[in-house]
Amino acid sequence: MAEGLWVIDGSPLGSSGFPLPTRSVAVRLNSGELWVHSPVAYEDALHRELDQIGPVGHFFIPHRFNRNVVDDWRTSFPNALFWSEARTSEKFANEGADAGFENILNPDAKRRQWDGQMHQLAIRNGRGHIGMAFFHVESRSLILSDLIMAIETAKIPVKYRPWAWICGIDDSDGRMPPSLRWSIRDKNAFSEDIETLISWRPRRVIISHGRWYGENGRGELERAFRRYLHSHRWEKAYERMRGQRK
Repeated sequence: MAEGLWVIDGSPLGSSGFPLPTRSVAVRLNSGELWVHSPVAYEDALHRELDQIGPVGHFFIPHRFNRNVVDDWRTSFPNALFWSEARTSEKFANEGADAGFENILNPDAKRRQWDGQMHQLAIRNGRGHIGMAFFHVESRSLILSDLIMAIETAKIPVKYRPWAWICGIDDSDGRMPPSLRWSIRDKNAFSEDIETLISWRPRRVIISHGRWYGENGRGELERAFRRYLHSHRWEKAYERMRGQRK
């Protein structure tokens, strides 16, 4: 798809009965190792394909949906480092699963194996963080987990389509799922982080669940988060106007 970056579509994952589509992204680091975002269900064929690209050095586990696949990948790649956010590690523990993450990704950490190759940002919601965004600089690709969902309803059974429409996450207007929208307590902080993603000028936006965007990534972010950006920008404009009058 792009030099040093691969998109991997996996089999649907059952989430409360809903067949949630899954997707991983593999990035080749300067070290030659692969960094894999949101691993899909393990398959021997996929293992062989990754081995042909380069040794897998890092897995990033963004959310608890990956719980059932972590053990398979860990067994197959015992020398790889498994990364997560603190909230993901805590959710695994609360559900009685020992994911054994060696590395908790601190949003403020400055030294990581992918520094200079990928930007990283923890998206704030006022009570902590609701996800980690990564930007692959060379390909101008923004990598998100569930910050945007765009379910292709034509590809799922008819009985599940109304759920995607009601939640507003079908691919006609992909956006945040309700659970994340309801979690936002500080819309200003959230909007500032979205503005940062937009400032990176991504060409692509690759999401873990549903149709991803191969072109006009910046425009797709403007569309998906227009509700928050509109209010935030008006507030900023009003503050500037008040400052000029003083």
